[in-house]
Amino acid sequence: MLTLHAEPIDPSDPGDADRLLELQKLAYRIEADLIGFDGIPPLHETLEELTALPLAWLGIRSDGRIVAVIGYTVEGGICDIDRLFVDPAASWARIRFGPAVLAPRPSTDRRSDRHGQSACPPSLRKARLSSHV
Repeated sequence: MLTLHAEPIDPSDPGDADRLLELQKLAYRIEADLIGFDGIPPLHETLEELTALPLAWLGIRSDGRIVAVIGYTVEGGICDIDRLFVDPAASWARIRFGPAVLAPRPSTDRRSDRHGQSACPPSLRKARLSSHV
């Protein structure tokens, strides 16, 4: 059963890390093909480079498998969205994973990511989307 609830993703977990890299490459490959540019840095990252990023990760799972992800940092009251990608498989089209993974987590959920940053809180009113192109 699919629930559109984002949960923390642990890139130090080998299964999660492999899936993050797989999804990232699938999603950025489509982007690269659309814009006709193969130099998007995340398209060429290694597993080691991806897991070393100082990002908090939230994702949505379907049957235990990650299908949508956001990687971000919070600094100075701004949530800097470094990555947001969704499984490009046709069966996931138009399910609105993007808005679901960006939705604030319940205020009772105050877990910190592995770098000690709290997840983007509901009261946060500023976000910045980073570009890799």
